Amino acid sequence: MPSPESGPSPEEMGIAPKEQTVEDLQRTIRELQAKVEAATAQQQVDVTKAVADRETLIGESKKNEDLLAEAQKGLAYFDSLPPAALAGVAAEQQNFKDLVASLEVKRDEIDQRIAAISGQPEVNKKLVDMAEEEGKGRELSKEAAEFQEQFKTRIDALADNIIELASKHRATLTERNSKAHEAGAARGVIRELLTNALQQAKSGTELVSLLRDADISNTSKLLTEFLPQLEQIRAKLGFLASKKDKGAADTVLAEKDGAFKTLQTRETEFEAADQAYKGMDTAIGELHRQYWALNEEGRQADEKFGRESQFAYLVDRQLRERTEADGVKNDDLDFMSKSVRNG
Repeated sequence: MPSPESGPSPEEMGIAPKEQTVEDLQRTIRELQAKVEAATAQQQVDVTKAVADRETLIGESKKNEDLLAEAQKGLAYFDSLPPAALAGVAAEQQNFKDLVASLEVKRDEIDQRIAAISGQPEVNKKLVDMAEEEGKGRELSKEAAEFQEQFKTRIDALADNIIELASKHRATLTERNSKAHEAGAARGVIRELLTNALQQAKSGTELVSLLRDADISNTSKLLTEFLPQLEQIRAKLGFLASKKDKGAADTVLAEKDGAFKTLQTRETEFEAADQAYKGMDTAIGELHRQYWALNEEGRQADEKFGRESQFAYLVDRQLRERTEADGVKNDDLDFMSKSVRNG
């Protein structure tokens, strides 16, 4: 039975309580969530302000300590004077005593306020987190510095290899071009030899057909097909054959161990130089792989240490400085012009 103070219940008054709906509960939950979020946000604001206030107080404490130290020096000076000397500066001495006492009181007040702020649980937690982050930051900076030192050493090693390979590449290309020129000159001698022989030979003969159809660009055919066929034709030229045909054939065959042998030698030398030049593709490809591996490692380091493309850019910058200083040009190595030189 209800007490007189509580009054009649809604049921006794004939008023039925409002029935809760799903929408009512959802609205209530949303309102509670909003209140919690607002309270949490405000707490973060309050904690941030408290930390800032604490930093301000620490700054004031430092200034106060500096003033107190100077005031104590002044008071110590007065205390060191003999009584006779203090007669005329007693007021000033008292002023320094009062100043020291005032600054000491202020120091205690500031220390108490700092302690009060630091003693708040949420503020204390924030300060601990900040200290841990600062420690991690220092450790990460140390790790970044160590990484940069060894990273630059490896870039220098790559630069040394690029400079060395570029020098070999230039020398190999020069040798290849020289041998190509020599082979071309030797082929030119054969071309002139056969042209003169063709002009000398009697038209419509088997010899003329052989001279005209000779494949001067194919050294192997000249040696293994053309010369043996020419020897056969010359052997068939009897006493009554044209002296011009005999002379033309003899002139060409006389160079079998001369111009033809020289062409074979020069072409063999060119093929060896060409293979040496092409064989450098493997070494260039390896340097290319190392270059891109360093770039990727630099990019990952930038992400890890929170740098803005510092290490990734360092690869191109350091390689460019080193290679330019040693005279490596854009066309010395194919991948240099495509990647290292232009980033």
